[in-house]
Amino acid sequence: MTASSRRRRCRPAARAAWLLALCLPAPCALADGSSAADGDAGAAPVEAVDFDTIRVVEKRPQWVDPFAFRPLFDPDANMFQRDWNESPSVEDVSLSGGYVMLGINHGLLKAAETVTRLPGWQHQVQPATARPPPLDEAQVTRAARLREAGARQAPTR
Repeated sequence: MTASSRRRRCRPAARAAWLLALCLPAPCALADGSSAADGDAGAAPVEAVDFDTIRVVEKRPQWVDPFAFRPLFDPDANMFQRDWNESPSVEDVSLSGGYVMLGINHGLLKAAETVTRLPGWQHQVQPATARPPPLDEAQVTRAARLREAGARQAPTR
């Protein structure tokens, strides 16, 4: 699960209630300052109140070293957690292109698996094969003999 899918989401009913509460004016506070319940036309107007400036600052993100080593797997996971592949959530699917894209990618994966089963297919990674020795026995004995002869004739300084 990704960190974004773990975030708590506001339910649609709660969201609608908040929008309704913010958008509808309070019944006792009208724009001209008069009260709807009172029919007082001669009441003193309400003074406007100026509040101090509020500065909202988001928490600074933690600095992350871009060159730090990040293992590709969780070293604390056990054997069952490493092999478990959880299906994506609806949010993960929608962020990665939707169910149509998921189906296309799944079809391409199955087609690739089928192609690799065709006769004559060679995988991209091939095992190493040892090459034959560069010299046969006659050439090895001749090279050893010439080396010994060259060592005897080498001038000393």
